[in-house]
Amino acid sequence: MSSDQPAVFLSYASQDATAVRRLCDTLRAAGVEVWFDQEELRGGDQWDAKIRKQIRECTLFVPVISAATQARAEGYFRREWKLAVERTHDMADHVAFLLPVVLDDTKDRDAHVPEAFFKVQWTRLPDGAAPPDFVGRVQSLLRAKDPAVVAEVKVGRVSDPPHGKTTDERRRPRGVLVASILLTLATIGYFALRPTEKPTVSVAAKPPLDFGAKSIAVLPFENLSTDKENQVFADGIHQDVIGNLRNVRDLRVTSRTTVMQYRGTTKSLRQLAQEMNVAYVLEGTVRRDGAKVRVSANLVDARTDAPVWTPPPYERDLMTATGVFAIQSEIAQAIAEKLAAAISPEEKSLLSRRPTENLAAYELLLKARDAANQGEISQANLVKQEALLQAAVALDANFATAWAELAEKHAFIYSWNYDHSDERRRKAKQAIDTAVRLAATDADVVRGLANYLVHVERDYAGATAQLEGLVRLRPNDAEAVSSLGDVLQFQAKWSEALVALRRAAQLDPRNVVIAGKLGLLLYSGRRWQELAGDEGRRLAAALEGQEMIAFDLQFMSFAATGSTREVEAFFARLPAGSAAAAEGSYSRKWWAIETGNAAEAARLERQRPVDPDRFIDEWNIVTGTALGLAAQGDRVGAQEIIREHYARGRLRLEREPHNTNVLWILGVMEAIMDRKEEALRLARLAVSLVPEKMDAVNGPAATNRLAIVYAWTGETELAIDEAARLLRTPYGSMTVHMMRHDPFWFPLRGHPRFEALLADPKNNAPLF
Repeated sequence: MSSDQPAVFLSYASQDATAVRRLCDTLRAAGVEVWFDQEELRGGDQWDAKIRKQIRECTLFVPVISAATQARAEGYFRREWKLAVERTHDMADHVAFLLPVVLDDTKDRDAHVPEAFFKVQWTRLPDGAAPPDFVGRVQSLLRAKDPAVVAEVKVGRVSDPPHGKTTDERRRPRGVLVASILLTLATIGYFALRPTEKPTVSVAAKPPLDFGAKSIAVLPFENLSTDKENQVFADGIHQDVIGNLRNVRDLRVTSRTTVMQYRGTTKSLRQLAQEMNVAYVLEGTVRRDGAKVRVSANLVDARTDAPVWTPPPYERDLMTATGVFAIQSEIAQAIAEKLAAAISPEEKSLLSRRPTENLAAYELLLKARDAANQGEISQANLVKQEALLQAAVALDANFATAWAELAEKHAFIYSWNYDHSDERRRKAKQAIDTAVRLAATDADVVRGLANYLVHVERDYAGATAQLEGLVRLRPNDAEAVSSLGDVLQFQAKWSEALVALRRAAQLDPRNVVIAGKLGLLLYSGRRWQELAGDEGRRLAAALEGQEMIAFDLQFMSFAATGSTREVEAFFARLPAGSAAAAEGSYSRKWWAIETGNAAEAARLERQRPVDPDRFIDEWNIVTGTALGLAAQGDRVGAQEIIREHYARGRLRLEREPHNTNVLWILGVMEAIMDRKEEALRLARLAVSLVPEKMDAVNGPAATNRLAIVYAWTGETELAIDEAARLLRTPYGSMTVHMMRHDPFWFPLRGHPRFEALLADPKNNAPLF
């Protein structure tokens, strides 16, 4: 292990290896360097010297106490404990070094440990499960450099409440919190957060990672070709250079998602580096002229603006794709060398890989990626990508990357209910099976397999295993860590997911997608203090300038506090053109629905109707408007609003009887049309297809729709039972302030049990 950065040394009895491995993996996932290797518990002079050196050099020493250590009067771990205590004799009193951890119910007063251990606070981590609070404390201690900082860090005692929650953390904040949410939970989009008032309880800031000597951002390559259509080719080379650099685990490489925000920027390299928190910036150009390609690169130390590496341009023939991959490999290896990054034989092999020799197949892959990178999530765009990738594998049946990405497109089309047919499922399986057969360990294939397992098989444990393996290979790959956080959420592993997403946000602080995911998780867990504090400010900085989510950002203040002031101010300053555009119209419709202004929602819908082809995406506009009219006694108007969409939904359901989105929509529509039994049947079927125990993110959304159907079909007690549970369930898709105003819960208003739910502070308190 390297001593270049602060490290944690775990000292334990061999019987506790499994639990300590769990603790180690959690810390490493959060970016903490941990010195732990159970394979080396073998003794010997060389090993003994290594252990002594690590104890002398580590930043934190964590003795792991348990029934196993209690039972052993002798053991090498006891020698480690004594060596650690001896080191404290040379330390100032304020220095935090010893951090005892207890795995079970061993009492501190009875523990057989050195006396020095009793002078510091202990933390109980049953079976090595470390909550985010503990991980955060470790990170803070590792960052601490002076007594003032150390004094602010509190290490939990054995008597701490479960999961490290303190009294302050459970208080209901008075500050106004601003964030964004998904109005439909089937997919994860972009979000924004920012506080508008000082929070009641101060939250300690977690500063971003320091500039790393091996951190780099690859700016978008400039297309110098006379044919501007070659921009897709230049962007493809740029994306693959980033992918190649990520194969070097010693490097921290900013994602394409982040760097593309800076295309055409006038900011200085130093400012860019500070915003992305990197030390080095790579600039490049691509010129394609007939059958030749010329790529230039320039590596700069952005901290000093000093050039580090400016090689002669790379030139290759384009008879095949091999020349392009050779350029990408040479650039990655040269950068790793300049940044003194170690490259293992395995990594060198990955850098030398040639995914295909068919240039036409490679260009089709690049076009599919370009379509995906445009950011439009729609059936038409996914089908376009599918066609391009299908053509690519038709040209090269051994193109594993194209097969993996084709499997992802099939999986997304299937999961997002654009085509939830058995045939689509079969196509997804065939594509991923082919990719795995061709290149099972390739990072693109691993990611494709994980997506297939999530979106088609709902095998979250299998997907987790794939992504954990990918993160071990690429510990600094923010998007891989973020994907792991996504899958952990499906399994209701909220604390572990929070650790992963926070780690991803540290690795790539300007990534809007990661910031959005983290913001949504914090919002769904009602972690108001984090959103109102420094973490919320960092997320807001990452999302700065994302105008498309401005309404969501303001809507959060209403969802969290019931205040309408921020949203009304947002609409007041919205330019006329933006207000009339599709996004502005959608926002105004939703706000009218949410605040019970059914007449305005209906007027806006007549003015700019929902696109029938996007019926699944915008179901909440149609049903929300209809329920608003029904709440005001206009049942005929409500039924007229949904008539066309209802007919289309019924036809869709015949083709896709297990499409949960269609089932949700039709269930609510049947309730509007007073067809109680059919409404309940459809809503219950949707819940049975996405049970919360199987899917902790989308399952609560299905139950939420069932509760709405209960409310509108006279099953009041059942509706309130579900509402009570959902208010204490992450991703329950509602807050007490939303429920007070929107029409979905109108039939329950005035009921004593329902009003008691809305008045209970616990229903606006953190959920995890």
